Amino acid sequence: MSGDIIRTFKLNFDGTFDEIAYENVKEVFTIVNILAIYIQKIKKMYIWIGKNATQSLKNHISRIRVSLKEDFPQFRILRNITFDMRSEPFDFFDNLNITKDELYEQINYQERIALPILQRIDGLKKNSEKLIKSEDYGKAITSLEEIIELARKIEDGATIIEQKRRIADLTQKHENKKIISKVEEEILQAEKQYNELIKTKNILGAHEVVETFIKNHETIYDLLLIPAAQELILKEKKRWKSEKTKLAIDLSKLEKNFNSAIKKMEIENATEFHDRGINLISPLIDDDTRQKWEGFERKLQDAKLKVEFIEKYDNLIEESIVLKEKHLYEELKQKIENIKKEFLEVDLPDYHNKLDKFQIDVKLAEGFYRTTISGIEELEKRTVIDQKNKNLDEVVKDCLTLINHAKSINSFKTIERYQIILEETEKEIEAQKKFEEEQENLRKELSKLEKNLITALNSMKLSKSREILEKGKKILSELIDDQVKKKWNYLEKKFVDAKQLLNNIEELSKNGMEALINRSCPESLEFFEQIISQMQKYNIGE
Repeated sequence: MSGDIIRTFKLNFDGTFDEIAYENVKEVFTIVNILAIYIQKIKKMYIWIGKNATQSLKNHISRIRVSLKEDFPQFRILRNITFDMRSEPFDFFDNLNITKDELYEQINYQERIALPILQRIDGLKKNSEKLIKSEDYGKAITSLEEIIELARKIEDGATIIEQKRRIADLTQKHENKKIISKVEEEILQAEKQYNELIKTKNILGAHEVVETFIKNHETIYDLLLIPAAQELILKEKKRWKSEKTKLAIDLSKLEKNFNSAIKKMEIENATEFHDRGINLISPLIDDDTRQKWEGFERKLQDAKLKVEFIEKYDNLIEESIVLKEKHLYEELKQKIENIKKEFLEVDLPDYHNKLDKFQIDVKLAEGFYRTTISGIEELEKRTVIDQKNKNLDEVVKDCLTLINHAKSINSFKTIERYQIILEETEKEIEAQKKFEEEQENLRKELSKLEKNLITALNSMKLSKSREILEKGKKILSELIDDQVKKKWNYLEKKFVDAKQLLNNIEELSKNGMEALINRSCPESLEFFEQIISQMQKYNIGE
């Protein structure tokens, strides 16, 4: 039977297999091995277990069939039979092409040579277990090294590998014991520092002590496997979590108060809440909360800009009252532009709209002012002309219009100036009215005297006429009326004529009487005819 019909595998400590060449099969039938033998012709697999195979090897028996199928999917195992050494079924020898005697001779030789060594190995194993339990890892490792040397003598590979792994594990434990001892000493020191810092409420400092301790030792050993370290770490985590929760609540309240103050534009309060919140920012705070509070600085600055914008707007409105009164529109417009540029990015649409509307109002006010000033200048020119022409009623109208225009632009000097002119003009009008009334009264009085004078003159009552003329002259001295004066000059001339006429009549009468006495009747008649002639020529008129 050839090797391509029988496939033999030796089970390793880690569950893998080493395939054995057919010509070397007898050599692997040792009391410490476990073999898997696949007979291709009958699709059967035998699992042979050496008497002294280690338990670590035996632990893999249940997976032998599955593992071989994974490594050799071409195997079709219809049946597998597992048995211990010296319990081989009859067909095992037929199918393997080896006799029972040949196999047992090999086994007997193994037992004679290997059993004393195996017994020694068992003793060393028991001793090493005691040493391991007492954590005397150094001596335990020495025992395991002796086992390895003995296993080499009987070519027990599984035991060699198993003990090497145990040595590696114990070496690590031995090192870990040293590490743990050192770590425990450092834990005591760290816990002392931690408790002292907690007493002073230095939570961050206490946290950093534990964090530093963890950082310095976490790569060396699993600290959670050391009870003292686990207790300190868990205690610190609990306190840290509690402080974080408390701090988060405090920050949440401050955030609410901060946002409320920002909404109400209470900058002083908002700044206080912001500063208190920033002072609470520490490693206790998560990144999102930290970034949020860092962002509040911008929010606070925006609010400060808004308040500054509102204050400057209010100040501008207050200042504009004086500037408008002084009609300093260019200065006012520049101030508006400066504020608009300074706060262009400030998110206060209502105030931006107010500022735009105010800017329009200022431009309209400036236009109205300039139009009014132009109107005032024209009225002032007209007033001067009316004053020169003594158009007093027009001057009054001009002054009233000027005063109204001046009031509309609060030009108090103009108001004062034309109020004076108005009052003076009104006084002048009143005086003129009074003068005219007086003149009219004088005219009326003169008119009465004139009638009386004419009557007196017509009656040749010269004495009466002289009296009337004297009264008339007094009145004429107060009258400004050339026409009336001309008429009275005429009457005065008539008075002179009447006086002369009387003188002439008296002379003619005298001469006529003398001629009559002298019986010169014709001559006397002539004189009296002259008197009649002159009397007829004398006529005052009405």
